Amino acid sequence: MFCPYCGERYGKDEYITAEQRQYARRVAKEKVTKYTHDEVNKMLRRAFGGSSGNSLIKLTVKTSKYHERPISAHYRERNVDSALTCHECSVRFQVDGIFGFCPKCKAQQIRVYDANLAIIRREVEHRSNTQRSLRHAYAELVSTFELLCKRRAKKVTTDNGQFQSLEATRQFFQDHSGVDVFSELSDSESMHLRRVFQKRHLYTHGTEVIDERYIKHVREDAHLLGKAPTPSLSEFEAAADALRKVIDRIVLRTQ
Repeated sequence: MFCPYCGERYGKDEYITAEQRQYARRVAKEKVTKYTHDEVNKMLRRAFGGSSGNSLIKLTVKTSKYHERPISAHYRERNVDSALTCHECSVRFQVDGIFGFCPKCKAQQIRVYDANLAIIRREVEHRSNTQRSLRHAYAELVSTFELLCKRRAKKVTTDNGQFQSLEATRQFFQDHSGVDVFSELSDSESMHLRRVFQKRHLYTHGTEVIDERYIKHVREDAHLLGKAPTPSLSEFEAAADALRKVIDRIVLRTQ
């Protein structure tokens, strides 16, 4: 199997946790105990359950039945509600949070972005603190984009890129694939994208208010200098759709 997060290949048994192994051993031990007990009983009945050569002598064998004990796990599996199907190999799998690869075939197609986006949206819907969940969603959206860019970059160069910055991302793919991957975005799409990336930077670094660095990248918000950055679902959705266009171009140019 391939790790859905880093893409490294491991034997599938290596994904079993120590707690799962211990539970499996306890279950196996109990089943072996019952099987052995039942087999010994069968052997005794075959050996002594009939008559001897002298019909006047009969042996009766009484055996006790072993009742298999129920074994309970001493741990709780995390709830993972993102059941996915790979469009390349059709395997069904579940992941916790954003990911980058199919665990069976290591596919990293554009649908991975769509699947991650669905996971992020579901997390926003299911959390009670909307503002907090949106700040988290902004960070995960940028991380998803960064991971995809890093993997696609390896197809065109051995150079490392910095993909948490829109400007650095543009320059990287212009240098290595000869295309401006943001050129097809409208002014509105570009604005939403810049807002999400810059607000994500503020949230990540614990900045409480919009600063000069933010305004440098999002001049449309100059009147908000010194105010708290506010996330919104509509802004997140607009940025996610814009990133989808950018990723389409990146994938097309790094085949």
